[in-house]
Amino acid sequence: MATKKNKITVVDYGMGNLFNVTRALELLECDVCLTGDINTIIKSEKLLLPGVGAFEDGMRDLKENNLDSAIKEYVQTDKPLLGICLGMQLLMTTSEENGNHDGLDLIKGKVVRFKDPKDHSNKYKIPQIGWNELLIAEKKQYSTRINTWDGSILDGLDKKPFMYFLHSYFVVPEDEQVYLAETSYGRDLFCSVVQKNQIFGCQFHPERS
Repeated sequence: MATKKNKITVVDYGMGNLFNVTRALELLECDVCLTGDINTIIKSEKLLLPGVGAFEDGMRDLKENNLDSAIKEYVQTDKPLLGICLGMQLLMTTSEENGNHDGLDLIKGKVVRFKDPKDHSNKYKIPQIGWNELLIAEKKQYSTRINTWDGSILDGLDKKPFMYFLHSYFVVPEDEQVYLAETSYGRDLFCSVVQKNQIFGCQFHPERS
């Protein structure tokens, strides 16, 4: 009997490296649907919101195609949604990138920029580009459970896995209990993975990690 494939819908709204994302999912033998169709998104089994670029542009493109409403309606079905990089940031309430802009408000919080380095050394630059480690968030709801990621989206990973990052901004959720992983860069310790019920977000690029 053939193994049932994971059916994953990837939101196509003109932002993000869709080829790398879909290719990575196909290598994992997932059944991938790349679409900007509202009804398909709402009826998805699992939804992935990728993204590379500016927050304002991402929200504009979602709204112009009514995909913001489609994503919110999908979330009401209590099925999993994963936002990657910009896709994770779009889950927040607001962003300060290039002004103040409203997000999807699926997770209460804001998007802020890295603090400028105190010195002019070449060690820390903005944007962060390259490999960095995930740390078990001290604030997260799993911290009392043997300090592991057991039962979370990161279940099975080593304690301090390295992932690939490319960003100048990061999320600051209001509820510390949704912090799943943190990462240190320059003068900031930021939330790099978030989980609220069936809504997940990762600042790193899993398709490049």
